[in-house]
Amino acid sequence: PGALRSRSLARSPTWCRFLTSSSPCVRIRSVPSSSSSSSSPPPSLRAGFKRSSSSSDSSSDSSSDSFFTKGGSLKRTIQSLTARSADDKKNNARSVNSSRKNSSGFSPSKPFRVLVVGAGPSGLFLAHALQEKLTHTKVTVIERRESIEPELGAGLNLNGAVAVADKIKLKDVITNVGNPLRGVRAYAARNGRITQQLFEVDVATAFRSSELGAELMLDGGTKPAAYTVMRSDALKGLADALPSQVELKLGTKIQSIKRVGDGVSATLTNVDNGIDETREFDLVVGCDGVRSTVRRLAFGDGADAQYAGLRVLFAVAPAGSRDLTDIGGESGIAQQFFAEGAYALSYTGGIGEGARDLLALVYRSDAEAATAVEDDENVDWREGSSGALQKRLIAMCKKAGMPQNEVVALAEKSTRLTDVGVYHHLPRWQPWYAMDGRVVLLGDAVHAMPPFLGQGANQAMQDCYCLATLLGDALENGTEIASALAEYQRRRFAPTAKVAVTARVLGELETAPEGVPAAVRDVLFRVLGALDVTAKVYVDGAAVRV
Repeated sequence: PGALRSRSLARSPTWCRFLTSSSPCVRIRSVPSSSSSSSSPPPSLRAGFKRSSSSSDSSSDSSSDSFFTKGGSLKRTIQSLTARSADDKKNNARSVNSSRKNSSGFSPSKPFRVLVVGAGPSGLFLAHALQEKLTHTKVTVIERRESIEPELGAGLNLNGAVAVADKIKLKDVITNVGNPLRGVRAYAARNGRITQQLFEVDVATAFRSSELGAELMLDGGTKPAAYTVMRSDALKGLADALPSQVELKLGTKIQSIKRVGDGVSATLTNVDNGIDETREFDLVVGCDGVRSTVRRLAFGDGADAQYAGLRVLFAVAPAGSRDLTDIGGESGIAQQFFAEGAYALSYTGGIGEGARDLLALVYRSDAEAATAVEDDENVDWREGSSGALQKRLIAMCKKAGMPQNEVVALAEKSTRLTDVGVYHHLPRWQPWYAMDGRVVLLGDAVHAMPPFLGQGANQAMQDCYCLATLLGDALENGTEIASALAEYQRRRFAPTAKVAVTARVLGELETAPEGVPAAVRDVLFRVLGALDVTAKVYVDGAAVRV
């Protein structure tokens, strides 16, 4: 006689069905025929039970009871099964612990060591997510700058990032310094004035009217997860909230990565004195942006992001510099202006004393390296850093026909400026991880995208949440780390590729050359706005997909 499978139980003797339904066993061997003269299960049957999972089926019948009553063996049988089940629990626990060590290369007796390269928004967010999702971990974050610079960068439009922050108890870090974004209003501009309104997106209405937006409504569906924050405020909040267990090493850069044993060896260099330190980690995560050093070390120079033929002049001005007359004084409305060969966006980032008015002018340019500095796209972000840049910004706004009050005046009041190239990775299915699953990339390091949906930081933070969740599950279940990284890429590739392609198309439309192309673009956006397509595109980009 062979093993009795569950699908044949219906044809088995009544006492066999009883044992299967009233015990945690799922496999029975050597089942005797109903003509057996024994009135109790044979020893071979009792020895053949193997615990796998419990059954909720508690059905039995009177013949089952009479069978055990006749033999007087019900009590002995239950005692035998109980003892067997207890032994199996111990064996299963030992098996799980063994598989954890053998499959993932991680022993539960020591912390899982993670090196996060880059203390930008995604690197700091990942440190929080790892502490939340992994029960026994040691996270080290390194940053080549010697401080979390308070005046570095411009603003961030955060939506999906706020939703995932809420999942790891970090929402308040963003909302406490964020200006609620209530809407987006777009205009056509010519010859220094607004000619027509093209569309408007009400953020709360857009989120509530879409299934994708359900997760983007916070506090019981009363507040949209949409905020504009100053990058410096977000960094400070994330850094200040780091758990004490996280090691933050500033003024440190990664020099090399080598595969050793069950992990990797990383050489870290102090940028001040040049002293090297070699340490071993179980995983290295590259959160170091579009010019990722981790990507170069692990994947080679051929994986660099490509220049998109577009540049962005960013400007920061004191709060109150924006002309809000057309939007009723509402600082929670972002304004878009489509002129000839250029596109401008203005909004207010942050709240209270930390609030600033921001302007971004996007224009076409073949000058990839006009102001680019190796490995530091933010080198020019300093208070009053460049009068030449401000003059160029004002001149370009006027040349494109941007409105005087809403755009040119804001450029004239700006105090910090920078000019950066737009780089992106073409969506191609290639590994996001290397060195047998001991090095992985996220954010701009692996899927840099044009800024036209404002999704760079949002998608990076969704990467962080997804990666941390899957790593926690892998370590808990004893599965391969490489398998968790493969699943992370599988989940995040399609959403990020879709956002990147959509943003690239929008970038071409929004910077349409003067004349017919710009006129066609204006008509197209007006039609799409009337059909509510623009709201759907906004929600689709912001949606949480982890």
